Amino acid sequence: MIHKALTYSRILVLTVLAGLSSCVDPMPEPQPATGPVTERARIQVVNLVPGAEPFAVQVDNEGTQTAPYAGQGQLAANYQQVAAGTRQIRLRSGNVTRPVVASSNFLANTNHTLFITDTIARPAAGTDPGGPRALLVQDNLTAPAAGRAHVRFLQLSPNAGTLGLFESATNLALATPRGYRATATAATVTPRVDFVAFTPIDARPYVLEAKAGATTAPVAGPTTVNFEAGGIYTVVLRGLRGRTGAEAPGLTVIRHN
Repeated sequence: MIHKALTYSRILVLTVLAGLSSCVDPMPEPQPATGPVTERARIQVVNLVPGAEPFAVQVDNEGTQTAPYAGQGQLAANYQQVAAGTRQIRLRSGNVTRPVVASSNFLANTNHTLFITDTIARPAAGTDPGGPRALLVQDNLTAPAAGRAHVRFLQLSPNAGTLGLFESATNLALATPRGYRATATAATVTPRVDFVAFTPIDARPYVLEAKAGATTAPVAGPTTVNFEAGGIYTVVLRGLRGRTGAEAPGLTVIRHN
């Protein structure tokens, strides 16, 4: 059970909050897949854009729902099926649509989490329209061994720097430091570490902190989380340094099963 100071909310799939000023959509209106589509993938969307207005997420033109900013608390998985293959991901508000991923490959019979990251004010550059971006990762939902849980950590706070996930009392590193939106160490690093892969740990309560090293001051936490036996979790660092309230740095826990 998550610490009582946290609130619980539920991910609803394919919708996020984000801000959008009027702009010209550089991509054509998405069209449904043509011909029979028998292979399906599963996807859930987690919105991590601070200070956002309601936004729907479209995978091509498949159905959408609404969900709040993924603030503090534990989120329960809510995967939705979409057609497998190369798909376009777009954010929509009213009659205005913007792409966040021109094309992304959803693998058949595979689970994915789509994180909407960055800030509303992220500047445009070249063909990049600025604003929110998407980070798509695969979720390996293989059951943990008896008495174990599977955990991974993603650093998705734009200005928090390179941080890891530590147990407060022991300074045990549950995840080594990694940069913003990093999904693996650099290709030149040996051995290469996959940050998207889940790590098996003993199932029990942990007091978690996100920080640069074992003895440094935490950027987020302490946050108490009970990783239950058989559970599969993503811990995400959200928010912005220098902000307060819901937009301050904090840890969001997603249970995938």
